[in-house]
Amino acid sequence: MTGNTISGNTAKNNTGDGIQLDSTCTGNTVTGNTASGNGEATGGYDFEDDSTGGIGPGGINNEWHANHGQTSNPVELVFV
Repeated sequence: MTGNTISGNTAKNNTGDGIQLDSTCTGNTVTGNTASGNGEATGGYDFEDDSTGGIGPGGINNEWHANHGQTSNPVELVFV
């Protein structure tokens, strides 16, 4: 997935991650989403970005803005 906008979604109480971009996802914008209670049983996160080689937090290759949740990887993806 490349060059998309993921915006205005709610992810709540999922077994795995709430919103996750895998290592092949680049150049995407994730903004204005809300997530809570995701991945609690599996060690997951409300928000996760596994991309690399970018200039974002932790070297991710996607943009994340104004997302609200409790947990993320890297930690800079979420506003509590």
